[in-house]
Amino acid sequence: MKLNLYPRNSWMIAAFFAAVIMISAVIVLSHDGRVPAHPMDQSFVSSADLRIGQQNGAWYFNYPHLQWSGGITASLIVGLYKLIIPASSDHLNHHIKIFAMLLFFITGYLLASRYIKTRPGLALFIAIMATSGFQFIEPTSELIAAAYLFAFLYGISRRWNVFISAFFLVCFALCKAEFTLPAGLIMFYWAWVTPSRGLKALIVGGFVFWLAVFIAPGIYLYGRENFLGAEGHAFAAFGPHYSALMAKYKLIDYPANNAWPQWVKIMSEEFPKAKSFSDLVIRYPQKYLLFVLLSAWTGIGILILTFKGLLGVLALRWARYKEKIMPNHFEPMILIGLIASIIPATLIAFLHSRYLGKSLILYSLISVVFWEYCRERSDKPAYAWQARIILALLILTLVLQALGLKFMIQNAHFL
Repeated sequence: MKLNLYPRNSWMIAAFFAAVIMISAVIVLSHDGRVPAHPMDQSFVSSADLRIGQQNGAWYFNYPHLQWSGGITASLIVGLYKLIIPASSDHLNHHIKIFAMLLFFITGYLLASRYIKTRPGLALFIAIMATSGFQFIEPTSELIAAAYLFAFLYGISRRWNVFISAFFLVCFALCKAEFTLPAGLIMFYWAWVTPSRGLKALIVGGFVFWLAVFIAPGIYLYGRENFLGAEGHAFAAFGPHYSALMAKYKLIDYPANNAWPQWVKIMSEEFPKAKSFSDLVIRYPQKYLLFVLLSAWTGIGILILTFKGLLGVLALRWARYKEKIMPNHFEPMILIGLIASIIPATLIAFLHSRYLGKSLILYSLISVVFWEYCRERSDKPAYAWQARIILALLILTLVLQALGLKFMIQNAHFL
């Protein structure tokens, strides 16, 4: 059965999308507009500052650190927003959350419009994106990172100049220190599948060029060790996650709701001789292995709770993995990004729902495209049944997300 293409200027889709944005903005505005104080990750919104000036006769410029919760490129875009649109401290968080939400929604919609062929399919994708609740999560650096990644994938689909596409991929990489690995692997895969040797060189060269542009100011201002600091970042991330996980499974004598803030004390008791993350792994391999196993088990549960019915759709898609449903090597890139995000999170921390927001939206897109693909071939019974099953799983995901939306809104910073 041939599907009718939806008109690009469909007022129904535009109205639905606008309603989703407006309702989400109203929900954001109904909450406190003050930026949470440190150590909350969202505090990067307050510290993002691109002003240049003099203090006590010395020039200052607060270039962001990669290891901070806003990374470099999320902090830069927030700092630029604050320069252009000043906001009072009572409403700064409103401004930035709505701004990040707009970036997230618009880039997600543009990307979906490149691959989804039908009006019902696009409406279904928008509904899943809206009910996911990820537009409300904190820190908003997660949303900004998603927008950069969506913009990169959109640029690939439109065959933008590789330097422009590489710019957005590097922006994604530097939103948080953890994103450098998935972005780097995506870049290498992109170069590998590109047939032209000249374009391969441009892809790698463009990625390295933009990386140097963003990293050089920090190295100049703070020095290499202070700027990179991977060991310190890993240890600071591992400590509270280890404490929370061990308390959850009652393997340390601390209540689960109090272990996270007590992580420094717990780490000194559990790993008294460890002076860094690598030192901890070498000196206490059994404790570390136990943590990794519990982290992986916890991550499986988080993955199931986050993806819901989409896991069923992806299982069906895997059964037909030889059939190409999307061009531009879209699916392998997304899979590489997901795996490269999950593994470090499991080894150093444990999986949080917010880490999966980008992948959830991208796999929602793949699921809707797969549904359309099967519907187009519904004259064959096998495809007709698969189309019905996929639609049922997509609707199930939509319903479960809608039921959990209140929880997502109320726990925006703790997902």
